[in-house]
Formats: sequence, structure tokens, C-alpha cells
Amino acid sequence: MSGRKETSSWTSAILSDFLRAIRGEEIIRDCVNLSAGKLCCREGSFELGTLSHLHILAIGKAAQSMARGSLEVLSEKFEGSISGLIVTKDGHGAPLPPFKVIESSHPLPSLRSVQAARSVRENLEALPRMGCGVLVLLSGGGSALLCEPVEGMSFEDKQILHEQLLSCGASITEMNQVRIALSNIKGGGLLSSLQGRPAFALVLSDVVGNDLS
Repeated sequence: MSGRKETSSWTSAILSDFLRAIRGEEIIRDCVNLSAGKLCCREGSFELGTLSHLHILAIGKAAQSMARGSLEVLSEKFEGSISGLIVTKDGHGAPLPPFKVIESSHPLPSLRSVQAARSVRENLEALPRMGCGVLVLLSGGGSALLCEPVEGMSFEDKQILHEQLLSCGASITEMNQVRIALSNIKGGGLLSSLQGRPAFALVLSDVVGNDLS
């Protein structure tokens, strides 16, 4: 009996350590740092030296925690000069100054997803044109949280398609290929709203093999 209790205790400890390790803020703390005027991570770096303002756009189920971690890393460099927007699923958002927080629909998009996409575009396009960089924090769920169908496709059509994709047994790669083809915002469509501002993306992948396309 004692052995079973010991095993259960070990299992709980391992599970707790695992869950703590995959929290967005822990991953940001472990993978991101400032060095010689650059934001550095395992896969690359982002030049910060000439920027006077940093805007952080966090999208996904882990957006809140990733945003919190990024603030810890960057607040000293950009004291008083950070703005941000978080788009996450219902129940996952919380006040986090200086971020504006939007809760949207997941796993199925709704008209709130369309409004969230519009808010993201307006938010980016209103940023200063000079001296402002954008840090994009992406995690799973963005396909439902932000929705902007291509011209000629109604939201109702997009919603039906999304339901069919979730139920047909398609892989995440196959689903994303269809989503990208029918969206104005996915697959790089949001880049137009940056209007030449320098940007750097940190991606917390939920795709097996981490194919970021």
C-alpha cells in the first residue's frame, strides 16, 4: 500500500513539473533573453536597439501567459513604452496592463472571431510608423479566435466549413491548408497591417513536427 502511495506521489510531482514547464510564461523565460540590444531566442534574434516603442500582439490559447512572460523579459528595456493586445479563448483572459484583452470563440469561430480579427488589424494599423517594433506571440487556437473570410465567402459558410474540418478526420496540416486558402488573415495575410514595421514572431507550436507553415 505504501508503494502505491509513493508511486502516486511521484506521478503527481512529474505531472506538476510538466504542466509548469509548458506554461507560456515559463517557456518565454527559458527561451528568450536580451543581449546587446537584441531580443534573442533559440531560433534567431530581433534587433531592438533603434526602437523606442514595442507592441506585443499575443494570439492563441496560451496568449495570456506568453504575454506575461514577455513583459517580465522586456519591461526594463521598454519601461513605459510597451503596448499590447491579447486575443485568447473565453475564460483564459485576465487584466494585464498595458495589454488590451479580447476573449474570442474557440474551438469554433463566431462573429466575435470576425470582430477580433478586425480589432487586430485596427490595432496594428494605429501604431506609430517610426520607431515601433511588433513582437507577435502565437499559440494554438488562432484559426478559430480570428476569422476574416475571403471576399465572396460568408461567415456562415466559413463556420460550416470549420465544423466539417474538425469532424472529417483531416490532419491539422490539411485543415490549415484549407483555412489559409479561404482567409484574408491567415498564411501571412495579416502582414499588410504591419505596413513595414519591423516584426518578430515567437511561436508555441501545437503541430506535430512543428511545421510552422
